[in-house]
Amino acid sequence: MAGAVQQGYLTDPQAQALLATLASGELKNKYHLTDGVIRYKGQVWLGNNTKIQEQVMLALHSSPLGDHSGFLVTYKRLKALLAWPRMKQDVHLFVTSYTIFKQTKPERVKYPGLFMPLQIPPHVWHTVSLDFIEGLPCSTHHNCIQVVVDK
Repeated sequence: MAGAVQQGYLTDPQAQALLATLASGELKNKYHLTDGVIRYKGQVWLGNNTKIQEQVMLALHSSPLGDHSGFLVTYKRLKALLAWPRMKQDVHLFVTSYTIFKQTKPERVKYPGLFMPLQIPPHVWHTVSLDFIEGLPCSTHHNCIQVVVDK
C-alpha cells in the first residue's frame, strides 16, 4: 500500500507542495515524512488520491470486519489509521450512498417491553372471537372453515 500511496503523491499537487516543505524542514509539528510516506499526526496521509480513498473506505466498510457499519464507526476506524482533506465529508457521502446501507437501517422505535397477560373474562361467552380460514381445497362444495374461540 505504501507504494500506491507514494504513486498517488506524484499526481497530487497538494502532496507535492507538502513534500517540498517537509524536505525543507518546515511543518514538523503536524506532518513528518517516514520512508517516503507523509504522516499527519501519526496517520498515513493519502492526500487527494480519490482512488485509494475509495478502496480504503470500501475495504473498511464492506469487509466482514467492517460489517457495513454506519458512518460514525467507519469514520472512527479510518481516522485511527489514515488522513486526507475533507475525510469526514467523503466518508459520510460514501456510507450514505452505499446501497446496502440504505436497505439495512435499524429500527429507531422504543422496545415494546414485556408481555402483559390478558385479564380472565368474568363468565362464559363474555369474550368471543370469530375468524374464517379460506383458500382450502374444496370438500363437499366448501372451501373454508369458520373458527369460533370462547376465551
